[in-house]
Amino acid sequence: MNRLVLPLLTVLLLGLAHAADAGPFEEAAAAYDRHDYAAAVRLWRALVNEGNAKPQHRLGLGYAKGEGVTRDVAQAVKWIRLAADQGYADAQSSLGSYYLKGDVLRDATEAVKWFRLAANQQHARGQFFLALSYEWRSSGAGLRGGGEVVQALSGTGE
Repeated sequence: MNRLVLPLLTVLLLGLAHAADAGPFEEAAAAYDRHDYAAAVRLWRALVNEGNAKPQHRLGLGYAKGEGVTRDVAQAVKWIRLAADQGYADAQSSLGSYYLKGDVLRDATEAVKWFRLAANQQHARGQFFLALSYEWRSSGAGLRGGGEVVQALSGTGE
């Protein structure tokens, strides 16, 4: 019995130490995972003005989905762009998607730009959409039946 007490006590203390290390971003992520979106947004909002890209991106996604806040695509793009401008690949890929779908303004050149920036950081989603853009170029399909992606890629010298 005593042989089990010390290892169990060690595991318990290490777990408590790890929980104490959780910061506001981790607390917000945990609230989001519990579907407590209002708490997640409140915690992320406290971090975004410090210029942290990760919470800026997550707050933007909250606005995009209407989770914890009223859905507002303009606010979503504002926060996601702030994170993308800092080089955060998740945000760059998200922003590329907004330009691709045309949620705010459909612009294939901007979409390809942001997908390329994310792809250059080995971001899988950015790589996927950049590759898809090249497929559209080679097939001549373009974006939603137009030639916008084809033109965007042909303007890059590639």
